[in-house]
Amino acid sequence: MLCHRIKKLYPNTPVMMVTAVKAAKGLSFAADSAVQQSWLKADLLVDKPIRAEVLRNDVNGLLNRAST
Repeated sequence: MLCHRIKKLYPNTPVMMVTAVKAAKGLSFAADSAVQQSWLKADLLVDKPIRAEVLRNDVNGLLNRAST
């Protein structure tokens, strides 16, 4: 998975995964537990559709966390 490769090479790089699994299949694709987060490797998981304003805020939040 791409998230694993990014985190392995650049562990401090924030990764946001945007998915349409819920909209397309009706499945919950979440990383609510520590176990799920350990294999997903994304810092933020967002369901599509996503509004530009929300996307901008999420990206800014990840970048702010990465810079501290």
